[in-house]
Amino acid sequence: MILSIAWRNIWRSPLRSLIVLAAVCLGLFGGVFSMAFTNGMGAQRIRSGIETQVADMQVHTAIFLKKEEIRDTIPAALSVRQRLAAIPGVASAASRIKLNAMAASATAGTGVVLYGVDPAAERAVSSIATCVTQGAYFRDARKNAVVVGEKLAEKLKVRLRSKIVLTTQAADGTITGGAFKIAGIYKTENSTFDETTVFAQAPDLCALTGLPPGATHEIAVRTTNSRIAPAVTAAAKAQMNGLVIKSWRETSPELALLDSIMTYMMLLFLIIILFALAFGIINTMLMVILERTKELGMLMAIGMTKTRIFFMIMAETVLLSFTGGIVGMLLSAAAIGYFGAHGINLSAVAKGLSAMGYGSLVFPQISVSFYFILSMLIVVTGVISSIYPALRALSLEPAKAIRTV
Repeated sequence: MILSIAWRNIWRSPLRSLIVLAAVCLGLFGGVFSMAFTNGMGAQRIRSGIETQVADMQVHTAIFLKKEEIRDTIPAALSVRQRLAAIPGVASAASRIKLNAMAASATAGTGVVLYGVDPAAERAVSSIATCVTQGAYFRDARKNAVVVGEKLAEKLKVRLRSKIVLTTQAADGTITGGAFKIAGIYKTENSTFDETTVFAQAPDLCALTGLPPGATHEIAVRTTNSRIAPAVTAAAKAQMNGLVIKSWRETSPELALLDSIMTYMMLLFLIIILFALAFGIINTMLMVILERTKELGMLMAIGMTKTRIFFMIMAETVLLSFTGGIVGMLLSAAAIGYFGAHGINLSAVAKGLSAMGYGSLVFPQISVSFYFILSMLIVVTGVISSIYPALRALSLEPAKAIRTV
């Protein structure tokens, strides 16, 4: 009965109620969509970093992580890869040679990170092959072929099939170098990575530096599902004694920090939304009580208990906030569903986003569980917001309230 009366009371002033509902609805829509947009950008940056740079997990020797010298290779790397592949949850593993090198063309030169990879194995742990925009990703397996980033090609003023000279340290400590032909040019969402990373075939780097065939500085591992990556990393650490195994969070602290910041930003957005909702509802209900002073006094005079009046005001507040909240969440879910499928094109600022590692096409996303949590918080906010207006109503004296004009 109280709920029925409360619902009717809301619509006794349709215009005011609709204005409040619209404010709640639009406030929630803007807040939830902003959270989904921010979350989508962050998740896309993390996913891109894992797929193109760090993988889910990496294996090195402790001394290589300290000094990154060419001779600090992983002993029995093939056996290590096989043991890693046998761990439940591991989808693929690939060996890499990792060198600091100088890349030079006829007009320019710059420092780069040079990876020697097995193209077939690397395809299973990295998406670089799918990012090639010109040429191919070692398709014909020609000797001394390299794949470079688009930004690096621009910096060196080279193009497809141009030659560049790569200079690095040899296994005996001397300086060595060789000419390599550009077989492919790739473009990722991170222009800094594109400018500083070169891929060559491992046998070519072994021949250039004097490393033995199969030499490995780094093993990149992908798991079957990103959610199980922490458990798989823990299992690998327990089995691989003498080697340093790092998850993507440990390998790339900036990505881990971004993941944490996303959580805190969503929490901040949520607090702002609920505070705005609370103050809006309190203001509206205080106006309602002021307008209905005479009516409330009459209800008290004819015997309606203060408890019933308290719960009537509370029910009105909760119904008003929850109705606006539901409509706002439905609108935000529809907008997030649409743009989550089609993306939001930010190509006007693509250059700046790329410099920070973000793509120009953002796909907003938010978990379904978030809507359930938000629904409960809206109800709680409505209940808390109703307490002060309800107490103001109870403080009225029936005799004085009835005489109010």
